[in-house]
Amino acid sequence: MTTATAAATAAPPADPTAVPGAGPARAFSRVGPGWRYRLESLPIERARAGAVAAALVVATTAVHAVNLTAAPQRLAEEGDIAARAWAVENLRALTPGTYTYDGPPLGWLQLGAWTWLTGAFDRGPSAVGAVRPAMLIALAVSAALLWVLARRLELPRWAAATALVLFGLSPLAVDLHRQVLVENLAVPWILAAFVLATSPRQRLAAQAGAGLCLGVAVLTSGTALLLVPALALLLWRATAAENRWMVLAVAASLFLLVCGAFAVGAAARGELLPGDAGPSLLEGAWHQAFERPSTGSVLDGGSAARATVSGWLDLDPVGPVLALAAAPLALVTLRRVAPMAAGFLAVGAIVVRPGYLPPSLPVLLLPLGAVLVAGAAAAVWRWYGEGRPARGRVLAGAGALVAVATAAAWAGDLGTLVGRDADAPLRDATRWIVDAAPADATLVVDDAIWVDLVEAGVDPDRLTSYAALVADTGRGADRPRPAPEHDLVVVTGAYRSFRAGHPQLAVAVGNSTPVVAFGSGDERVEIRRVG
Repeated sequence: MTTATAAATAAPPADPTAVPGAGPARAFSRVGPGWRYRLESLPIERARAGAVAAALVVATTAVHAVNLTAAPQRLAEEGDIAARAWAVENLRALTPGTYTYDGPPLGWLQLGAWTWLTGAFDRGPSAVGAVRPAMLIALAVSAALLWVLARRLELPRWAAATALVLFGLSPLAVDLHRQVLVENLAVPWILAAFVLATSPRQRLAAQAGAGLCLGVAVLTSGTALLLVPALALLLWRATAAENRWMVLAVAASLFLLVCGAFAVGAAARGELLPGDAGPSLLEGAWHQAFERPSTGSVLDGGSAARATVSGWLDLDPVGPVLALAAAPLALVTLRRVAPMAAGFLAVGAIVVRPGYLPPSLPVLLLPLGAVLVAGAAAAVWRWYGEGRPARGRVLAGAGALVAVATAAAWAGDLGTLVGRDADAPLRDATRWIVDAAPADATLVVDDAIWVDLVEAGVDPDRLTSYAALVADTGRGADRPRPAPEHDLVVVTGAYRSFRAGHPQLAVAVGNSTPVVAFGSGDERVEIRRVG
């Protein structure tokens, strides 16, 4: 017998379930369609990460949903946006009056679609309250996208979770994310652009989609235009060197195509260039950027800008300070997070420049600042704590102290936002006007209640909103009756916090006597008789 024949005779019979080249079968083979194979092949780590992200998104959304329509009190800007969404649904127009290019219209169109599909105006406690649930949807989408972005920027899961907490659970975030603001609608598009730009597969379609999404964000809120350099830098650093210029060209083309559609539409109506008396896109954009009534300098202790920034810091004295400290560090030392720092500083520059300071500006800063703080924390841990048990314990203790101090600073304002009915004075004032005001009286009213009064049967010709009083008729705005010629004027915090922006209203209020008042403090609403 030959050696080969002997070996063949001694060999054990082949296992029919064995995989060729896989070696001898083990006691519990994973080969085959059995339940053990399916269970052991699950991506456990990815599922765990997804569960953490989902839990944080749900928790954030739940906090915002509690007391959504009652706090904070409705603002005039919210009422103006809700009125435009109401006009889209009910009047098939962009505004109740003449559209004057005081902002891009896509935000109002999105809200108009929301109210039409959901019947929101028929169910909400007020016009603003009917639209606030749309902000809740935008928040949930933004939170999910922020997690994906943080992970694509190679932040560990604990850092991504930190970013979600800072973005969604600070009192400043809860206050602003609940409000009906076009910036809240722009943030999901901005984050979608950043997520697509950081696609790990570097597909041209995803990178081109980033430009398209940012274009939609700009047509939703013009302030998003400041983030164009940040997206360009992100695309540049996330793309292979040989493809960078092509990717930037394609993304820029789609961005300009989306934004250009607005300009083409204005040109088709003869409203692109300044005319004799009609609205003009270029003139409106110039006015919004450079000619709005100034809120003063943030360095002036008595200015409206200083009061606005103080209000932000009263709600959250921790997050903005940490973000400001993290931005220079990220810009200089953290390559992947540096584009977020560039965008944060570009938008934040509006705070320190003299001129008009939008109260809603932090909406665009919150997601960027959250990523910066989380990225800086991860970098500090990687540099000083990772693999060094003693230093790691010190850093972990410091982080725990910051977390406890932050929670203590947030607790009071969060409790107020989820437990107090701050909107009652406006509801009471609206009810008084409908039930007790003279049937022929003309009124100056806060934009926050304009739609509610019209829906309650008050003739729109008897009502003049705050926004209508300050609209520039030279750019085609409707010319309302001057405020001093009205019978009644409704005075709210929107007027008291920025009197310089309402000169006509100031004349009427100065020549009026109180009739009835509701609430107290910053939420006080007065109805005064003019003359």
